[in-house]
Amino acid sequence: MVGRVVLAFQPESARIVRGAVSFEGSDLLRMAEREREDLLGRDIALIPQNPMTALNRVARIEPQMTDVLMMHLALGRQAARTRALGLLRDVHIRQPKQVLRRFPH
Repeated sequence: MVGRVVLAFQPESARIVRGAVSFEGSDLLRMAEREREDLLGRDIALIPQNPMTALNRVARIEPQMTDVLMMHLALGRQAARTRALGLLRDVHIRQPKQVLRRFPH
């Protein structure tokens, strides 16, 4: 649950009543949303342990990979796609172009 709070993924019914979550001397709970978003995915990330929940099943793989690359690395769409293909190749995924067009399932 703490990880979900850090990433602002807690359920809507959850309430933070006291405490702090510090990262490099800054309280993430009191940080402006935009400032925290800049850290997420670049300096702080959630790595799901269940491969079935790592990607959204109803969205194609390409936008799930490229949107993150565009946001955190300031890449254009084509550069992010090229980078995503390279990342898939790096982990020995066969036919990365076809994989990007598929759904995770």
